[in-house]
Amino acid sequence: MLRSELRRGQNMNTMSATLPGRMKVLWQTAALLLCLAAGLSGSSKKLEVLAQNANIHKQPDLSSSVIATLEKGEILILASARKFKKEWNYVYFSSQNNGAMKSGYVRDSEVTKLYITTRSSSFSNGGANGKSQSKPVTSNNTVHWGMKSAALTRLIGDPVGVLPRNGGKVLRYKRRVMERDCGIEYIFSRDRLVKTRYVFLQDHPQNSLFIEDYHKLNDQFTQQYGKPDEESKLWHEATLKDDPNRWGQAVSLGHLSYRTRWQLDQTEVVLSLAGSDSHVSLELLYSTNKTP
Repeated sequence: MLRSELRRGQNMNTMSATLPGRMKVLWQTAALLLCLAAGLSGSSKKLEVLAQNANIHKQPDLSSSVIATLEKGEILILASARKFKKEWNYVYFSSQNNGAMKSGYVRDSEVTKLYITTRSSSFSNGGANGKSQSKPVTSNNTVHWGMKSAALTRLIGDPVGVLPRNGGKVLRYKRRVMERDCGIEYIFSRDRLVKTRYVFLQDHPQNSLFIEDYHKLNDQFTQQYGKPDEESKLWHEATLKDDPNRWGQAVSLGHLSYRTRWQLDQTEVVLSLAGSDSHVSLELLYSTNKTP
């Protein structure tokens, strides 16, 4: 349901049409190659302009000259993982005049991240279970459990959809997460954020590739969060169990599902792969055990 609705609203929350589509592709490719050549650790990460207008400065200082003003929705390439003077990002961007690549500094409060991130202040060297502790992975590092929906929309913009649910509501967004198109649901109870759900929207010609995606994400989050508290491969119907080449088909038919769970300090993280009626859903769910 979420996959189909977000695909229909695909163009509602993407970059503004400053350049023709082909030029954008060329610009993004050139920017990535330029970053790789420079050996910058933040080269594969992108930012989206969150403010109505964001000034790009020549130096990380408000008194420095403004070399460009970008509109909300413009995409930037993060050129360095380092923060300058605690609040400035060094970025590459495309000139609105001639499409040429330029670089400059933008304030952290005027952009949102288009990659998975966690707040360093939310980690410890190990809680009661010896694991790293984390707040929900979000598209902006100031999103936190218990925040109100109005505060969320001020931070990351208007959603592509709003739905009532069990006395609360759900705000839906579409973003790029870990280099994948992703539908994101921010779930509120009593107008407090209690869950964040990610649905990876990528399609594959072979259903077995979804299983590969699941294992890649599972490995990545195990590196981040430690050994899972639970990990299961559950057969609901054993017809295809003896033929590993058809396990992708088994997932799409609802015969097989995968699930991994990490229990952190105040957050439960669940990665799941399931399907039905020839459709496959790869999802990541963060939820808090705190009462709103």
